[in-house]
Order: sequence, then structure tokens, then C-alpha cells
Amino acid sequence: MRSFVFAIKIAFLFAVMLAVVLGGALALFVHVFDPRVLHHLGRLQALEGADVAELVEAHIAAEDGWTAVELFENPELRRILDGEGKARGLRIFLQPVEEPIEGPNLRRSWVHRRAEGTVTVRGRRIPVQGPPVVEAHVPIHHRDRQVAWLVLRGSQHVTVVHNAFLAGLSHIGLVALAAGFLLAWTLTRPLRRMRRSMDRIADGDLEHRAPASGRDEVAAMGRSFNAMADRIQSMLTGQRELLAAVSHELRSPLARMKLSLELLRSRGGDDPRIDQVETEIDAVDALVGEILLASRFELGEVPLSLRHIDLADLCQEAWRRVAWDRLDSDAESRGISLAVETGDGAEALRADPSLASRILGNLFQNAVRYAGRGTVRVTSKRVMDPPRIEITVADDGPEGGSPLDAAQLDRLFEPFYRADPSRAVDPEGAHTGAVGLGLMVVKRAVEAHGGRIRAEPAKGGLAVTFDLPAGPRPAAVG
Repeated sequence: MRSFVFAIKIAFLFAVMLAVVLGGALALFVHVFDPRVLHHLGRLQALEGADVAELVEAHIAAEDGWTAVELFENPELRRILDGEGKARGLRIFLQPVEEPIEGPNLRRSWVHRRAEGTVTVRGRRIPVQGPPVVEAHVPIHHRDRQVAWLVLRGSQHVTVVHNAFLAGLSHIGLVALAAGFLLAWTLTRPLRRMRRSMDRIADGDLEHRAPASGRDEVAAMGRSFNAMADRIQSMLTGQRELLAAVSHELRSPLARMKLSLELLRSRGGDDPRIDQVETEIDAVDALVGEILLASRFELGEVPLSLRHIDLADLCQEAWRRVAWDRLDSDAESRGISLAVETGDGAEALRADPSLASRILGNLFQNAVRYAGRGTVRVTSKRVMDPPRIEITVADDGPEGGSPLDAAQLDRLFEPFYRADPSRAVDPEGAHTGAVGLGLMVVKRAVEAHGGRIRAEPAKGGLAVTFDLPAGPRPAAVG
């Protein structure tokens, strides 16, 4: 749609420029054409007027003693004028000599430049006016004095020529406008391809490259853009590899620290600070594990080992074996329980056991951190085409807490994002240690299984819905 609007803008500018050019051409044409039309057609019309004037003067002379009223209302003279007008393609009538010569009282176009002149034919000085309609005023004499004006009005082919010229310009303008739109659409095609490529890279497809064939400016821009994308991909890949390597290396000193604590405890050390240090080491170890797994997802180094899994058993295992050992005591002391309800045929999964357990474990951990009390509910249903199990994990949220808005929900799965910094403190006032990696890992794990995930408010808390591949339906008993 945006490309279409851009093409419309280009076509509109092209049409404005075309209108200026054609308008100038029309003005020049009228400026040159109108005086010449008046000169040539006025002389011809004056010649015809002189012929008709001689006929009128002959009839007036034959009927000596005519009054002015008889001159303008005589039916025989009117018949003669009508006949001459039809024969010559003009409108011919008499006008009193007292009336000024002001030209035809017709609609005047802004295109035409009114002009007037005088033509001498057979001793008669005949005023001529026009265009678009040329009008000649021939003096009628009787007994050596002028008694009337013979008016010849016509030459309509002048208007026809002008109208044809305007129609031609209009058709040319329409054709040029259509051609301008097609030209604009063609010129913007490489820009549309470039925009689609930018959108794909912005969506995370860093392997994609913009088309850069040709030698024009758009192709040069495409090559520069691809070079920038290569540089960005190289930097991100190096950063992820470094993060994965550092996370892996941190595991070794953490393991040695835990081993040292076990040795101290085995030698009879009952200092409570040992347990505190061990808790902190476990927290750091869990965090390093999240970072390492997230880095491997980004690098595409997490292979899947799909197996058939029972959802209820998986939920119970994940509830017991979450990243932090203190979850059970926190959940029990705050009255938080787990409820699992599987729909018909929605209890069998085909997923990687480790990743599926990590998905549910992280969601349970997030729910217990921020829920005041209540139940963490797990529901599932089977969807077809392709067969998948849609699972929802919902909690009641903190007591007196406000639901997340749409903008926060959209960013919930971004790395290191927390909807509210105060949510890093649990309902008992202790720091949770959450840094915003758990839900990002959940999203990557779900997408690794070809699924989708979304979050939405639920009874003051949060409901996260995702889908995993479905296993075979259990065989009917009996």
C-alpha cells in the first residue's frame, strides 16, 4: 500500500508538470492563432457581408420611403437575410446604427484573447471582432447616409478548432498521466523489493540479502545495504559466540565453588553462610544456563530429539525440577498450587523432553515469582491441520496488581525486558533475581518446535499460550 501511494505521488507530480507544459503550449497557441484567425476569417466574412449588404441596399432602394420600423420588421427582408444566412452558414441580422458595436454577447472562454480590427471591402470600412465567434458589422447606406448595421455572426469552425485542440490536450494529458503512473510504478519496483528485503532483515532473517543487480543507484544502494547487513551479521554472530563461550567457561569455576562448599560441609561446617553462598551460586549457575541456552538458540546450535511425552507427567516433573530449588517452599508458603487439565486427545506430546521441561519450568517459575497466591493452571486442547497441542499456563497475578497493557505484552518475550522493574521483587519483598531471559528462552524453544506463543491478561494475572507437536492419540479401551 505504501508503494502504491508513493507511485501515486510521483504520477501526480508528473501530471502537474505536464499540465504546466500543456497549459503553456495552449496559451502560446491561442496567442499566435487567435489574431490570425481574426485577420483571415474576418476578411472573408467581410466580403460575404459586402455581398449581402448590396442585396439589402438594393431592396431598400426599390421600396423608397421605408421607415426604420419597416426596415427592421419587414418580413420580406427578414426572409432574404435568413436565406443568405443559411446559404453561407452564418447568422445575419440588422442592428440599429445607434447601438454601439460591442461584439457578440456570448460566453467567452478564458482561453481566447479577444481582438478587433477593421477591413475595407469595396469602399466599406467593416469592423470585425472575435474570436471564438467572428462578428462583422457592415454599414448599410440609403441615400448617402448609414441607416443600419448588417451583422454577420458565425465562423463556428473556429470554436470547433479550439475545442478539438482542447480535447486533444485532454486526451494527451490522460494518456500521459497513465503512462506516468506506469513509469512511476516501474521505477519504484526496485525500491519495493529493497523495502521487502529490509523488512525481512528487520524481522530477524539476517541471512537474507537485497537484490543488487544492475548499475543504477538502486543497485548501488542494495550493495551498500548488503555490505551493512554482512557486517551486522558478523558482529552479532561474534557477539553470540563470545557470549556462549563465556557462559560455558563460567560453568567450570561455578562447579569448583560448589565442590568446595560440599567439602566444607563434609568437614563438619555448619555455618549458615555456606547455605547462603550455595543458594547464590545456584542462582548464578541458573542464570548462566539461561544465557548459554539463549546463545545457542541464536546460533542455531540446539538440536531437537523428539520423543513421545505425557503432558501431565511433564508438568509434574517441571513443577518439581525448576531452575531454582526454593520454588517448592515459596509456592507452599504462599499457598500456590498446580492444576493440570488436559482436553480430549491433548495429553500426548511429541517434543524434545529437555526443552519441553524448560518451557514449562520457566513459565511455572515466572508464575510463582509474581503470583501472590492461588493456582497455576495448565490447560490443553488438541488442534488439527497440522496436529498440535495448544497449552495455556495462567496465574492469578500479584494481589492488587494491575494487568499488563498491550505494549508490555508485545515486548514480554524480548531478552532482558521486564514489564515493570518492581516485578523483580516477589510478594514477600525478596529480590527474585529475574533478568528477563526466561520467557525469551521459552519463545525460542517453542519456535524451535515450529510453534507459536502469545501472552494475554487473565484475571489480573498472565496467561501464556503456546503449541507443541501432538503425539498419537491413546488407543481406545475396550
